[in-house]
Amino acid sequence: MIISFLMIIMSCNQKERPPYVVIDIEKNINKSGSANFVLNDIAQSMSLIPIETSDSVLFRNVIIVGVTEENLIIHGGNIGAFKRAIYFINRTDGKVSSVIDRHGRGPGEYVNIVDVSLNKRSNTLYLSDSRKINEYTFDGKFIYAIQNDSAWIVRMLDDGNFAVSYHPSLDMEFALGIYDNAWNLKRRGLSKAERGRKFDMIYFDGIFEFNGDYFYKMAHCDTLYRITSAFDEPYLVHSKGRYQIPIDIKVSREKTEKYGNRYIQHDYGNLISKYYFLSYYYDGKYYKEIWDIETPSLVYKSIFSRTGGVNGVPVIIDGKKIYVWPAFVSEESLYCIVEAEDAISLIPSLTEDSNPVILEVKLKAVVGH
Repeated sequence: MIISFLMIIMSCNQKERPPYVVIDIEKNINKSGSANFVLNDIAQSMSLIPIETSDSVLFRNVIIVGVTEENLIIHGGNIGAFKRAIYFINRTDGKVSSVIDRHGRGPGEYVNIVDVSLNKRSNTLYLSDSRKINEYTFDGKFIYAIQNDSAWIVRMLDDGNFAVSYHPSLDMEFALGIYDNAWNLKRRGLSKAERGRKFDMIYFDGIFEFNGDYFYKMAHCDTLYRITSAFDEPYLVHSKGRYQIPIDIKVSREKTEKYGNRYIQHDYGNLISKYYFLSYYYDGKYYKEIWDIETPSLVYKSIFSRTGGVNGVPVIIDGKKIYVWPAFVSEESLYCIVEAEDAISLIPSLTEDSNPVILEVKLKAVVGH
């Protein structure tokens, strides 16, 4: 009887955890998090990957699109050429191990690169160019193409089905679809509340992986959804309160330019371990925050504007402090593109003409993750 009574008291005192994580941006907009936080605090190991520089490998910019056991997969615009290729960069020495460069309009070719994703089962790569989806081997051999002019982002789920987000300019009722491995539609998901509204600007969505699951956030929605073949469920919510931009302002470029600074815009994040790396724009400033999603609580914040400030999270390498931000996350590691000036200070043999340096950070293991 006494035990039962104590169990009732305990259950009444326990606060029921909501079915999803709430990141309270409004409440923490003026809070700073820990002033002494450095990325080293949560890092198990770090390594620098200087991408090799040669006459045939010179990048205007670099976008990290995937990671394999041996390689970092990037795409970037070659200097002096209006084309893009996929490069496999050895994670140990930064050398180019293979290239997929089939720019064109013929069979097995692509006009541009909208999205790149990996098939971990067959070690192949999917490339979307907004008209079709091509599949290639890692050494560039073309396998087949699927004609789909509505697909934008493509991810293969663990069960072999595909999650596809549709082109943002299309006036479609749903934001994404699930297809089987023969590219037959199985279901559509996430109704678009803004359907039928004419936007002056196009806002892009993304699908990313975390702990074997896939997540998706619509540009005009505060909810990050976990995506499966059978259903979509809320996983994390950006609570903006009075800083939420009204849709009537969002659809208009003129109104956005005039009133947009009053509201939070371009909020997007990445999950890794127990952390959520969130960035957004508000009041003419760029905010970058790290949240502990188990609490949930604000761990770190940086604010940057044209007049100065801090852009990213501090990390100490060889006794030197620099600021970085994840450009890509994969399993328990995050990848940051190091600013050129910082890269030269860390690796004196580099020059201003050298290709970018990637910082790979493996996070400490967290129980339950």
